[in-house]
Amino acid sequence: MAASEIRAKYANAAAFAISLKGIANLAARSSAELTNTDKAPRAKIHARVYVGTDPTAGTTIDFYLLRSNNGSGTASPALRTDEATDADATMSGGIINAQPIGSLVLSVATSDKIYVGDFMVEDLGPKWGIAVVNRTNKALRDHTDNNNSITYEYMVPEAQ
Repeated sequence: MAASEIRAKYANAAAFAISLKGIANLAARSSAELTNTDKAPRAKIHARVYVGTDPTAGTTIDFYLLRSNNGSGTASPALRTDEATDADATMSGGIINAQPIGSLVLSVATSDKIYVGDFMVEDLGPKWGIAVVNRTNKALRDHTDNNNSITYEYMVPEAQ
């Protein structure tokens, strides 16, 4: 009998619908909600964020997982983590119960610097998204979102 393996099969990367342009210090913003039609159990998130003028070294840009139920049938209306909307929007209630998934740590107090990182997210659920909280002590760079990019790749286990 031949040995078998379970390998990670990654889908093509896609961008989150979330605007990071000018997010104020301590503000939270949610992405548009994604429907996990592939029923992928996990995803890899890649983040590229452009900081503003005079951020504080050692501060962070934090990422959180937002989940929701299907919002149909007996589960209507949709229930979302921290009452986030299903759109790219400010989270006026902030982050209370969302699961942390990672942080970009500002290594230096350099203006207009780009920070890049990636995070693996488990147990996505039927609908999900992310929230980003700016803790750099300054607003994020008010620049075109071409400099800010957050993408995801679904990862589905595949038997070989």
